[in-house]
Amino acid sequence: MKTIPALSVLFVLSFAPAGRAQLTPDQKVMDFMSLAELISKNYAFVEWKRDAIQYDALKLAPWIAQIQNSPDDASFWKISSQYIASLQDSHSVFAIPSDWTATLGFTVDIYDGKLLVDSLDPSVFPARSNPPVKVGDELVSIDGKDAMDLVKDIASQVGDGNSRSGLRFAASLLVNREQDIVPQATQISDQALLLINRNGGAPISLSLPWVVSGTPYAQAGPVPSPSTTARRAAVGWPSYMDHARKRQNFRIARRRFLLGFDGLAPVFDMPTGFAQRLGKDQFDFYFSGTFTSGGYTIGYLRVPDFEFFGSTDYQDPELLDEITYMQTNTDGLIVDVMRNPGGYGCSSEALAQLLQPNGFLSLGVSIRATWQDVLFAQQDLEFATAFGGTADEIAELTQILQALTDAFNQNRGMTTPLPLCGTSRNIPSYLDKDGNTIAYSKPIMLLTDEFSASAAELFAAIMQDTGRAKLYGMRTDGAGGAVDSFYAGIYSESMVNLAIGIAVRSSSVTTMDYPAAPYIENIGVRPDTVSDYMTVDNLTNRGKTFVDRFTAAMVGYLQSQGVSPVASSATAGVP
Repeated sequence: MKTIPALSVLFVLSFAPAGRAQLTPDQKVMDFMSLAELISKNYAFVEWKRDAIQYDALKLAPWIAQIQNSPDDASFWKISSQYIASLQDSHSVFAIPSDWTATLGFTVDIYDGKLLVDSLDPSVFPARSNPPVKVGDELVSIDGKDAMDLVKDIASQVGDGNSRSGLRFAASLLVNREQDIVPQATQISDQALLLINRNGGAPISLSLPWVVSGTPYAQAGPVPSPSTTARRAAVGWPSYMDHARKRQNFRIARRRFLLGFDGLAPVFDMPTGFAQRLGKDQFDFYFSGTFTSGGYTIGYLRVPDFEFFGSTDYQDPELLDEITYMQTNTDGLIVDVMRNPGGYGCSSEALAQLLQPNGFLSLGVSIRATWQDVLFAQQDLEFATAFGGTADEIAELTQILQALTDAFNQNRGMTTPLPLCGTSRNIPSYLDKDGNTIAYSKPIMLLTDEFSASAAELFAAIMQDTGRAKLYGMRTDGAGGAVDSFYAGIYSESMVNLAIGIAVRSSSVTTMDYPAAPYIENIGVRPDTVSDYMTVDNLTNRGKTFVDRFTAAMVGYLQSQGVSPVASSATAGVP
C-alpha cells in the first residue's frame, strides 16, 4: 500500500474544506461591497443611469438583504450579476472564473416575437445528417418551462443597452450556456426536453443531450482559467501609452451566440450579380464588392468589427485601396456595421476619415477621474519624456494629465470631452504622400441594427452628426462608454467590466425614451429609415426582402441627390 507523505496530507486537508464550503453571509456582503465600491469610484454613468432609467446603483440595502438570504454561492453570484445588469449597459458585466459551457448544437434568436432556430452547429449535426431540429423551428419550452420566461430570467443577468438587444442576447444563451456570465447555467440535466413548433403543425417533443465542456464553478475556490482566442493580432504601442489607450477601448466584452455576429460575411445573401472583391480569404478584414440596380453601380463594404488598428495618421493599406477603388468605380456606397461588436475608437475615426473628403468634427470621450488615474498619467508623461516619446505622444499625455487633474478636484469628477485619439477632435481629410486627398465623396448609406455596438456606434454617430450618410436599419445597441476591467471580489475571484468614459456627440439627441443628451449610451444612434431584419421572412429567405428594400432605398437616395450613373458596370467588381 502506497503511503502519502505527511506534508502532502496536511496540504490536502488545509485546502479541501475551502473547496467544498460556501461563502458565509459576511463574506458575500464583503464581496458585494467591493463591487459597489468599484461602481462608485470608477463607473462613468452613475448619474446618467439614475436620471435616465431611474436606477441608483448606490442604493444598496435591497441588494444586501437578498445577498444575506442567498442559499449558496451560485445564488449570490446571480444576484451580483443582476445588480450589474440593472445598469442596462452593454459594456458592464459581472463574471466569475469559469470556463464551463454547454450547447444543444443550435442557436435561437427572436424573429417576429418568436424564438426560432436560425443555425445548426455542423460539429454536432453534420451537414448530411437528418437533424432533429431545423432552421425555422420555434422553441416553445425546455424541460417544461416556457422558453421566453427562461429568456427573461437570463436577461435579468446580462443587461444590455436596450431591452430588445438584451432579450436577443439572452435568447442566444438559452441553448448555448456560459457559466462565467450566467452563474447558475450549470443547473441542467444531462438531457434537455424540448417542445417545438414546426411549420404550423402539431407541437413536437424531443430530447437532446447537452454537450458540456469546461469546469463548473460550484463554490468559491480556484478553477482553471478560461482561455480566449482573438481573430486579430494584438495591437502594440509604447507601455507609457497604455493608460491613455483605455479611452479608446470601445468593445462589448462578451462572446455572443448570434448568427453573423462579428462575422466577415453579411448575415444576408447579396443581390444577384454581386461581384465580390474582399472577403474571399480567411485573413481578410473586410467584405466588399459591387452590384447594379436602377442603372447605378453600388459599392458594398462590410466592417465586421473595429479590431483593426487604424488612426487618422496611419490608415490600413487594404482599406485605402478599397476606398480608392470604390471612389472610381461606383455611384454610391453601402457600409454595413450590423452585428459589429466594436473595437478601437481610433479605428472608427480612421474609417470615418476615409469617407469624409472635407474633414470632420469627431466625438469626444469624458473620463471618470480617480487619483490613481492622475498618478498614472503623471508617471506616463515622465516615462514618455525620458524614453523618447514622440512630440504627439507627449502632447496627448500632457492634455490627459491636465484634464484628469482638473476633474479629480470635483465630486465624482468627469473630464471635459477629450479627443478619441491624439489631441484634437477636428479631423482633417486624409492625404497621401503627395498631398492628394483620399476619401470617398459620393453618397453613402450605413446599415445598422441593435447589435451595432460600441465603436461601431461611434462610427455611426460621426457619420450621422456630420450629415455624411443616411442610416438604414434599427437603432444601435446603446453601448456608449469606454470600458475597463476590474477585480471585483477577493472571495469569489470575480471580475467586472465597467464603462470608465462617456462617448460625447457634437450635439444633444432628443428622443421619446430618455432625457436629451449628447450620448450614445442607451439612446443609441437612430436610423433615418427603420427596417427590421428580424422577421421570419428574412430568416427563411436569407434576408432577400431586407436586401431588396435597402437596395431600393439606396437607389432612391441616389436619385434624390441628382446622381447620374457614371461608373461603368463593365468594370464593377474587377480587382
